[in-house]
Amino acid sequence: MKEKMQVVWTRQMQQIKKLTSSSVVFMVELMDTEASIVASTDHSGYEYDVNRLIKTTDFGLQKIAEEGSLANFEGDLKFNLKSSLTIAIKSGKDNIWGAIVLLSDQDEAYTYEIIQDVVVFAQAISDSIKLYGIEHCTGDNLDSQANSSLNFFLKSISGIPWRIDFETRRFIHIGAQAKNVIGYDIKDWPSVREWSKSIHEEDREKVLQYCYNMSLKGIDHTLEYRIPQKGGDHIWVKNIVKVIKDKNDKPVELFGVMMNITHTKQSELNLSALNNQLKYILNATNTALSIIDENCIIVFHSHEDSSLISKSCYEYFAGRSSICPHCPINSAVREKRTYVETIDDRTYQITSFPFEVNIDTWHVAEIRIDITDRVSQENEILALKDTLEFAMAAANIGFFQYDIVNQKVNSNNVVRELTGYDLSGNKVDLEWVISRFHPDDQKNILDVLQPGAAEHLDFECRILNAKNEYIWISFSGQILEFDTNNRPVRVSGVIKDITATKDLLYDLMLERNRSLRASAAKSTFLANMSHEIRTPMNAIIGFTELLGKHVIEPPFDGYLKSIKSSGKVLLDLINDLLDFEKIEAGKMVMHNENVDFRLLVNEIKQTFLVLAREKDVELIIKGADYFPKSIFIDGLKLRQILLNLVNNALKFTNEGSVTIQYDFSIHEGSGSGILSFAVTDTGIGVPSEKKKKIFEPFIQEKNQNENKYQGTGLGLSIVQNIVHKMGGSISLISELGKGSSFAVSIPDIKSSAIHEDEIELEYTESQNYLFNNELILIADPIEFNREVLRAICKNLGFRCICASDGNKVLDVLSEEVDLVILDLEINEKYQFQTIKEIRDRKSVLSLPVIAISARNKEVFKEKALKAGFSGYVSKPIIEKDLVEELSKYFTPVSIGIENYEEYNDTNDFKEGDLFIVKSQFQEKIIPIWQDLNEMLSSEKLNLFVEELQELQEKVSWTDLNAFNKKLDASIKSFDFETIQKLIRNFNTFIQNLDLK
Repeated sequence: MKEKMQVVWTRQMQQIKKLTSSSVVFMVELMDTEASIVASTDHSGYEYDVNRLIKTTDFGLQKIAEEGSLANFEGDLKFNLKSSLTIAIKSGKDNIWGAIVLLSDQDEAYTYEIIQDVVVFAQAISDSIKLYGIEHCTGDNLDSQANSSLNFFLKSISGIPWRIDFETRRFIHIGAQAKNVIGYDIKDWPSVREWSKSIHEEDREKVLQYCYNMSLKGIDHTLEYRIPQKGGDHIWVKNIVKVIKDKNDKPVELFGVMMNITHTKQSELNLSALNNQLKYILNATNTALSIIDENCIIVFHSHEDSSLISKSCYEYFAGRSSICPHCPINSAVREKRTYVETIDDRTYQITSFPFEVNIDTWHVAEIRIDITDRVSQENEILALKDTLEFAMAAANIGFFQYDIVNQKVNSNNVVRELTGYDLSGNKVDLEWVISRFHPDDQKNILDVLQPGAAEHLDFECRILNAKNEYIWISFSGQILEFDTNNRPVRVSGVIKDITATKDLLYDLMLERNRSLRASAAKSTFLANMSHEIRTPMNAIIGFTELLGKHVIEPPFDGYLKSIKSSGKVLLDLINDLLDFEKIEAGKMVMHNENVDFRLLVNEIKQTFLVLAREKDVELIIKGADYFPKSIFIDGLKLRQILLNLVNNALKFTNEGSVTIQYDFSIHEGSGSGILSFAVTDTGIGVPSEKKKKIFEPFIQEKNQNENKYQGTGLGLSIVQNIVHKMGGSISLISELGKGSSFAVSIPDIKSSAIHEDEIELEYTESQNYLFNNELILIADPIEFNREVLRAICKNLGFRCICASDGNKVLDVLSEEVDLVILDLEINEKYQFQTIKEIRDRKSVLSLPVIAISARNKEVFKEKALKAGFSGYVSKPIIEKDLVEELSKYFTPVSIGIENYEEYNDTNDFKEGDLFIVKSQFQEKIIPIWQDLNEMLSSEKLNLFVEELQELQEKVSWTDLNAFNKKLDASIKSFDFETIQKLIRNFNTFIQNLDLK
């Protein structure tokens, strides 16, 4: 029997070992004084292996033999085992066949639940031994056989005996305890039919089919199934069936024992659930658990059936031909080991736990975790860390972390190099840390450590390094942890040395202050220079204007006009400097008005015509076929743009031409458009590398054959700023040695189709005004300035008295004075002292007082008007400016000292000459005159003069002779303004002749 049952018993011992976590489980058959081991989990070939004999005095076997049930052994156990449990195996009610022995290396290892589980196994083994005895009974009397079996079952306390007549399918007998054990008895189950209905519906068909087939074949068998209970629960039942056959080997009766195995099943289910959970956890963590015996055979594997693994562990796992060098079995000192191996491109972390199963018999529990992904991630993290540390080191960025409670510092090498202190990993007192900060910064640091401090930190401060020098750092980080009082516990962040930046900012601040002082000094210099130059210019231009009214004979009148023109050029130079200063200060203001652009271009041409002739350069104008009569724009600024561009073009052009081309693109459906014009020359050109710098101030291009061109170098810079102020753009196209073209485009310019004669004409010297003998007080500290003003005012019909300082002004001021012209420099200490004292006198409270000054017009005009002045005129004094201001308070009478209409009151040529005059006018003179009205051309002008001189030779006409002389003198003295006036007034001759 033992040989036949040993395989089954060994498996049961293994199950008990797993279920109870015992070290060794074995089964013995009792004899007189010894016990023989018939099944064991110990295969080491030592103490508890199969067929070994042990004394009945060991492990409570004597007690089991005498008393039955179970025993705990409290004596000395070998191999470091601390506890044992012995449970009896019976072959009858009082007959002890053997025992199951459990050995553990844990104190108090066996609980009541474990004991009950083992009892179930012991009972099952007892039943199998009993059935084996029944199966091998001899004799021909079946009733005797059945009765013997029935008696066995009746005596069983762990099962319910039963009998069934195979032919009738009716129960012959069911044990009396059935009602208590399973809830049913023979009344409930008179036949197999009623019994089958009690089987759980999920188990019924399988159980009946199996039982019928096995019984029909005469084969003993075992059934496990569920029987529902009245409360809704169910119990697990195990039927052990014995088939009784007749002499013809046909089944005639079935008998057996029915046991309630619910508790055992639940234990199995729990064990299965634990196994499944273990497998799930192991799979989820890429972990494999295996147990290796002393011969390196795998006796357990969590992922495979170990009985199917034919290779040794080192062959199976690592593909080796010999034991692994790390295996504890190879070592004299058997201890836990953890190591890493790479197998087939996968990396495993292996932990080996050696344990002794018998004396000098060791097994190894081995846990293998696949850490390939983790290693890869760790390598990536290390690489990133190295990269980060390299980047921080390259950028000189320090990492700093401080545990305020434990006063521990963690930092990188940059912090050490920055401060000179090796703080990382050391305990550093908080007070010492704070003492390293500059006294002015310590309060800010202490604020960071207060309760409720901001989580994110960004600040700059000074720290004292190991060299006892303060350096500037910037800190950016955050508070990582707060305590229960909301005080910072751990601070982390990065540190950057910004000492060089702070030094640079300091130097820049010093440089900025120097620049501001230099700019202020420059502005003061320009203002003073303007004042100092305008003062003598006042005399030059003023006296030139006065002389121009008396010296009218050529060529002397031309000389005076040249002096006046040169004075204006010098004045323009000053204005350029002041314009540039205003542009830099952002004080340039636009004053838009209706401007005849075509007339403006013609005036520009006439201005530069003489210079162009001297250089033998052709000055060309190309206008659009259609152009508005007027455009709404700042005419003075527009004139300034054209003057600078044409002047530059002529300056750098020695041959060829300078062309002014213009156009106006009207936006459809509106009265505005884009004004476009370009000044193109055939001069020296601009190198490509200097095109971007050409608009910078004080930049001029040098010619290879000339050392330097005259001028300030401010022209193009001023032009660009004016164009941008108008909302436009300027561009340059140039090729070295072939010329340049400056193109200007100004959008959103309003246009008007009004007639030319509706445009207000500027005041010119060809007109004169005479006032009504009003008394003017002139106050100026400089004598020749007073003389200029007095001469101009007398020439305008005023009476004048003068004063050289503020006190004299107040002395001579009376109610008879009609107006005061007061220089702002009349008081050395306070410019507006005199006007304040004048306004304090009630008798002259409403007296007009006009301020004059050679200083910045925009700035001082506003100040003067706020101080109480009635008006403002800028030096040098231009007669037309003064007349415009005086006309606000007095009404002048216009007298035409050069009113050319008087020449045409009568025609004193002979009546016979009338036909010649009209014919010459209609055929030649009028067409040329009409062209000149459209555009003042030197070619047409010379042709016009020639035709008038030819007519003068044919007829005697006094007025025409006088007109010819005046026109010729104006041409020779380059007086373009008078030329234009004469051309316009020539219309009187045509009207008197009644010509169209």
